[in-house]
Amino acid sequence: MPTEHSHVYATPLGPILIVGSDEAITRVEVGALPTDHDQPSGLTNAFANELLEYLAGKRTVFSAEAHPKGSTFEQAVWDAIQQIPYGQTRTASDIACAIGQAKAHRQVGRAVAACPCPIIVPVHRVTSAHDALSERLRALEAE
Repeated sequence: MPTEHSHVYATPLGPILIVGSDEAITRVEVGALPTDHDQPSGLTNAFANELLEYLAGKRTVFSAEAHPKGSTFEQAVWDAIQQIPYGQTRTASDIACAIGQAKAHRQVGRAVAACPCPIIVPVHRVTSAHDALSERLRALEAE
């Protein structure tokens, strides 16, 4: 069983918990509180640095891989979202069509909301997401 590493990092968005295995980021939680199981790794530290560069407008893609856990449908949605270029947006209907399920836009919206790795999986680029974090990140990418 792979080792899981996690750490809460200070960012301009507030504290962010980054969780990863030895190979990939598995969860990103904005507004997280420090945990008793603090064990950062080279991967979580590297992603935190990339995240700070991204938030400063110095990076448009991440080198770290994301492996969020979810259903087959959610995985398909998150894979499609990762294909949205920096600074562009798509609707939930666009994503539903991209995965071959044109009538599943509401399920796409639920998969967007359920994504355990926001930012690295750029769910903020799906315009049906109107939470404050998505709005801030879309504004950052528009600059």
